Amino acid sequence: EATCADGAIQRLPRSGWQRFHVGRRAQIYATDFEGASDAGWIHGSTAVGDDWMRGDPVGNSDDPADAASGTNCWGNDLGIGGLNGKVLAASSSWLESPAVDCSTASGTRLRFARWLAVRQNVTDQARVLVNGTVVWESPAAGSIDDAWLTHDLDISAIADGTPSVQVRFEIDASGGITPGGWNVDDIEIYALRPSGTDSVTMSGPATGLPGQSVQFTIVGAPPSGSWWLIASGSVAFTERFGAIFDLADPAS
Repeated sequence: EATCADGAIQRLPRSGWQRFHVGRRAQIYATDFEGASDAGWIHGSTAVGDDWMRGDPVGNSDDPADAASGTNCWGNDLGIGGLNGKVLAASSSWLESPAVDCSTASGTRLRFARWLAVRQNVTDQARVLVNGTVVWESPAAGSIDDAWLTHDLDISAIADGTPSVQVRFEIDASGGITPGGWNVDDIEIYALRPSGTDSVTMSGPATGLPGQSVQFTIVGAPPSGSWWLIASGSVAFTERFGAIFDLADPAS
């Protein structure tokens, strides 16, 4: 929290708490919806109509004016083409992910960006489900977001060791005045592995000249174990084969 000279208090995040985990992040699935297709995401309705769309939000009716990252997000009536941005009155609709293989995962978590606008849950309800089980629902007082927020949910009881995991966003809207509904972006399913230390070490020159031979020594590798040579033109922390390397994409 920071207090301004006029006494106003600014807080980050605006509500809730920052959260961090200790361990090595193992990404199982991630999408920012920037591809040319919907990439297996489907949507529909069980009452009145389906107003889910993928694209660049306009900012009408409590909706964001931009995606959380990039250009595209999914949401109820993004205001594209002159629409008002409001979720359809008296509708019940959903957005569902493709199946994700979590058969080797442990400690699985779901992370996503949200901009949600729903009234009291006696009129509006928003839910997140994993394989049909509710893992989050909007509070009794509703939620009218004015910024993108990050959700990080423990779904290990449902997803760990499961070969087919699907995430579903649902909304039930009132029959009267309706707000903007769901907006979601940057969805990730991941697991945490123990941080520990690598048992295999490699030593040798950090750089080499074109045409020059370089020699490296590997210690701690299993006998007759497989190995890979990965090359990159720049440095960045990326995960490959379950370990962190200082190799930026693209790598070969």
